Amino acid sequence: MSKIVLNFRVVCASLAFDELVAKTLILASLWFCLWKMMRDAKRFILTPLKRLMAIVYVYAKNPLATVKIEDMVFGGNGSLETQQLTNAIGKITELLKKCWGVAGTGIISENISAERDVRGADSKIFNPMVDGKKVR
Repeated sequence: MSKIVLNFRVVCASLAFDELVAKTLILASLWFCLWKMMRDAKRFILTPLKRLMAIVYVYAKNPLATVKIEDMVFGGNGSLETQQLTNAIGKITELLKKCWGVAGTGIISENISAERDVRGADSKIFNPMVDGKKVR
């Protein structure tokens, strides 16, 4: 009777190296995708929302302030939703300024400002009954 001894050391070493390379490539691909997603999220979501909130904050503190919206939004033809929101807030504030003027700055400020007391869904609606200013 003959005995056969099989040595799989070379095959196992080769398979282990191949698995190591594959796992390294998968990890590198995942890292690259996450980095790209974080960069895009910052570029297309966080930065425009920060600009939008800066405009809302300026109008909440002083509704008669003039903000150059074009300077605060990055270029394009207005296709980004945040840019459209920024333009809409600017236009609405301009209309409110023309409608109520100096006497209505309290109304505009109170309704735009996030500092007011919001207790429920009913108090989040526009409140035109805020006291205005007497102007001479």
